[in-house]
Amino acid sequence: MGHSAVLDDLGYARITSDIPVATPEVLSVDLNGDPSSRGNGQANTNGAGTPTSDPVADAIANLLGAGVPPPAPGPPEPLERSRRRLRSYVIPAGTVPQRQMSPDAKKQRDATAARGVEIVLQYESDHNREARDLNIDDPNHEGCDIESTDTNGNVRFIEVKSISGTWDSDDPAGLSHPQFTKASKLKDQFWLYVVENTASDTPTVIRIQNPAEKADQFLFDDGWRQIAAPDTPP
Repeated sequence: MGHSAVLDDLGYARITSDIPVATPEVLSVDLNGDPSSRGNGQANTNGAGTPTSDPVADAIANLLGAGVPPPAPGPPEPLERSRRRLRSYVIPAGTVPQRQMSPDAKKQRDATAARGVEIVLQYESDHNREARDLNIDDPNHEGCDIESTDTNGNVRFIEVKSISGTWDSDDPAGLSHPQFTKASKLKDQFWLYVVENTASDTPTVIRIQNPAEKADQFLFDDGWRQIAAPDTPP
């Protein structure tokens, strides 16, 4: 899998992948906390509910010299099929140099993170859950950012990843080792909330329960050569 060596503001490698990724169902939250679904994955049809063109007939006509352009691409791959693989990119500890951040860049990063937590706290409140910011009680708290309890006493532990723009392969949401360990231990009680477009009036909250067990493949690139065991003499 090809990738670049460009690092994001958090020091993670920005990955460019040729693996097709389906767009997950997301919740778009406005300032009033009203969610709305986006993206139904349906192909375009005419009023009768049938495809707007016949690719086979068009292709035959084109071969016969009728001047008909090539058929349009078919409908997108079904969402459930393209979601069969949930892959995570693994970076060995200590092998990615941390880029020095300017004071302004660090201030912007911290503001984006704080805004994401603020959005999630409001989101939980709007959904009748009592949430508290764990970083207030312990600034060095590791593993998750928010503890949220519903009316039945069920508790979820939320790690918030805040992105000022769009969440994509150029701006991934990374879990640190303590965060992934926490996710593995808490299982269904652990939630990853990715908040994108934090700088806009309509940020998007993408919620993933138990990400540690939902990942069914971990990708190790050639950077792992740096920590490989040396050859032993026969």
